Amino acid sequence: MRPLISGRDYHSLHHENAGFNFEADVGFGRVVFQPYHGVPSILVHTDAIYSHQPEWYRNFLYSEERDRGLDCVEDLASPGVFRWDLSMGEAAMQLTAGGHDAAAASVPETRAMECRRRRSFPSRLHRAADSYIVNRGAGKTIIAGYPWFADWGRDTFIAIRGLCLATGRLDEARSILLEWAGAVSQGMLPNRFPDAGDTPEFNSVDASLWYIVAVFDFIRATKDLPLPDRYKLEAAVDAILTGYAAGTRYRIRADSDGLLASGVPGVQLTWMEAKVGDWVVTPRIGKPVEVQALWINALQIGGAIDERWMSLHAKPRKSFEARFWNEAGSGLYDVVDCDHRAGINDARAAQIRSSQSVGYPSLCLRARVRAASSTRSNRGC
Repeated sequence: MRPLISGRDYHSLHHENAGFNFEADVGFGRVVFQPYHGVPSILVHTDAIYSHQPEWYRNFLYSEERDRGLDCVEDLASPGVFRWDLSMGEAAMQLTAGGHDAAAASVPETRAMECRRRRSFPSRLHRAADSYIVNRGAGKTIIAGYPWFADWGRDTFIAIRGLCLATGRLDEARSILLEWAGAVSQGMLPNRFPDAGDTPEFNSVDASLWYIVAVFDFIRATKDLPLPDRYKLEAAVDAILTGYAAGTRYRIRADSDGLLASGVPGVQLTWMEAKVGDWVVTPRIGKPVEVQALWINALQIGGAIDERWMSLHAKPRKSFEARFWNEAGSGLYDVVDCDHRAGINDARAAQIRSSQSVGYPSLCLRARVRAASSTRSNRGC
């Protein structure tokens, strides 16, 4: 058996180069590879015999990447070959990353542990969901976009509702939400934690609002949440609403109409803003539709913690229903007050975005129904 190894960022592909380290540290029942300096080592626990035979294997085609329009051809390195004599027993190999080493168990022990783990899930769907829940520090997080990206706030808070709450994994949900609660900065949660431990990136207007929705769903689903945990989650929600109401990074702020404005040139703050290099291809500076739904929902959720948030809830809700219906397009505007210019609206299709982003209540679709029924009673909604 030949291992095929890279050592790269998840946004990159690996190609033949002189810097790859083919050396192997061979010990009793264990082989260690260190592909590059600064990249975690690969620990192999095995009952095989290892022989060093370095080779490059070239031009692997990744059809999923190709279908997504991404770079799709990669070279992989193979330091050597593992061989077993199957007449002597089963072949066994256990791979771990450096820093996460654990004592190797026997093949029967490993199989028994894995069978018990799989039986603990009621279905294959539940078992598949488990793969996205990982450790971060002393707590947990979700790698929602594996393998194309890692620890992103927006995707974690959206995915947690299906991966944890709908499956009854409330302890994991609690761990994830508490771990993120300590990351609030100026009312914002990071949208990305770099793998290398660099400074978190706060380039999202909606990630923090999705967190509030996730906290609401979690508390509603939990019967015996310890008070210190509840206070920590509620403090994070209050800090987010306080920061957004007063104003924070990237001109995120509650405007005079109560709606949430956001955006500066060159920064993508919503999930529909594609960016190539420094060029934001689809800018949405102003008041994006799904952000308003999340903001109004967040104020309503926050109202259960502090009544001052409920007192701020009515104004943006009224403004939303008055301003987002696009009579000419028989739908909702995608962004109003584009580029922070009053009355300049963008009529790009917003229906799917708005309906997907709404939780409590279904604000955008209800606004659409009201506007339709108040103008033309026969219009389909």
